[in-house]
Amino acid sequence: MVYALEHRFFGESWPFDDSSVDHLSYLTADQALFDLAHFVEAKRDELLAASGAEDVAFLILGGSYPGALSAWFRAKFPHLSVGAVASSAVVNPVIDFTIFDRQVRESLQPACAGQVDRINDLVATDMDGFRARWNSPLANDYDFAYWLADAFVGPVQYAYKADLCTADLLAAETDEDLLAAFDAYLAADGKLEDTAEYDSALLSRLDNDNSRSWLWMKCTGLAYFQDADPRGSPAPRCPPARRGPRPLRCGVRSRPQSHRRHPVRQQRRHSRALRLHCGSRGSPRIRQRFPGSLAVGRRSPRGF
Repeated sequence: MVYALEHRFFGESWPFDDSSVDHLSYLTADQALFDLAHFVEAKRDELLAASGAEDVAFLILGGSYPGALSAWFRAKFPHLSVGAVASSAVVNPVIDFTIFDRQVRESLQPACAGQVDRINDLVATDMDGFRARWNSPLANDYDFAYWLADAFVGPVQYAYKADLCTADLLAAETDEDLLAAFDAYLAADGKLEDTAEYDSALLSRLDNDNSRSWLWMKCTGLAYFQDADPRGSPAPRCPPARRGPRPLRCGVRSRPQSHRRHPVRQQRRHSRALRLHCGSRGSPRIRQRFPGSLAVGRRSPRGF
C-alpha cells in the first residue's frame, strides 16, 4: 500500500487563513518531519488494529526536497521506518547553486544552446517589445527574465528537451524564423499562460498560495538558489536596473518552477540566505512548488 501525504501549507493543507510571516513560521522541514511521524504512528495503530498483525513496516520514498525529507526522517525517527529511498535528495544546502545552469547548458548541447543565446540577445534588446509579443503581464523586467529562463530550463529538467530544440529552431537562420519556432514552443508548452508564480508580488501577497509557501521554504531553510553561472548560462541577461539596487537573483539569468506535465520546481546560515535572496527586488527562483515525499506502507510528503 502506498500513502502520499500533502505537505503543510500546500494544496488544501492550510492551517491558517492567510500566509503572513507569523503563520509561515510554522512552515519548516522540521515541522514536516513531525507531521510524517505523527501520520506513521497513527496509521500503524490503525493498520495493526484492523489486521491483527504484530507489526507494520514503512519505507519512506521521495525525490529532491521529498528525498531530503525521506533521508532526514530516517535519521531522526529510525524506529518508525525500515528504510528510506532518497532520490536526488537536497540534504546539503547550497546557497549559490550555479552548477544547475551549467548543467542545463551542457544538456542543451552547442547547437540548441547557441539558438537560446540568440533568443536571449534579442529579448535583452527589447524587453517591452517581447512582453507585448507574448502578451505577458509581468511588468517588472526581472520577473519577465525569470519567466523566460524557466522556458529554457524546464525542458531539460523534466526531460522534454526535444520540444524546445526542434528541427525548426535548430535550423533557423533568420531572427524571424528563430522566434517563430520559439513562439510555437511557448504556445504548445502552455508557458504563455504560466506567469503568476514569477511575479515578485509573491513577496508581499498574503493569500494562501503554493508558490509563496515554496519561496518561504527556500529562503528560510532549503537554499539551492539557482543563480546564473558567471561563465554563461542559457537564460536571459538581467536588464539594467531602472531604480533601486540590482537584485542578487539576476546575473546572466533569473527564474522558478512550474510545469503542466510535471506535477512536480539548513543552509549555512538561514538569516544570510533570507537577507541575500529574499530581501531584494528580484524574486528568488521557486522550483519545486509542491513539497512532500512518498512512503510505501506508510508515507511522507511530496515535492521539489
